[in-house]
Amino acid sequence: MSKRDRYNDVRSAGRSDVAPFVGWQGHQGRHSERMDTALRFRDVMEQWCQAHGLKLTIHNEGHHWKMTNGVLLAEWWPSSAKLVFDKKWANGIHCHDVEQLATLVGKRLGI
Repeated sequence: MSKRDRYNDVRSAGRSDVAPFVGWQGHQGRHSERMDTALRFRDVMEQWCQAHGLKLTIHNEGHHWKMTNGVLLAEWWPSSAKLVFDKKWANGIHCHDVEQLATLVGKRLGI
């Protein structure tokens, strides 16, 4: 996907307490930090998904997370903090960590 084809996020989940913004870090360090943080909480997210009837699959060494229950599809890219529901790329949400991910997916599920 070229830069021209990318969709900007329409909203943000807000500041992260789990992976806070560090101004001096730079974008590569920030992306790496979000990725490492997400992978540290992988087991927690797997348990959360199982408890709420979702199947979690993680692809590309942790770069792409998919949660589905057959009706809902949530895709998250931790390093870029991109969350998309049901392949609606133009309605992306800037989601920094698994806490925010669980909150947003839970809202979509009505829990």
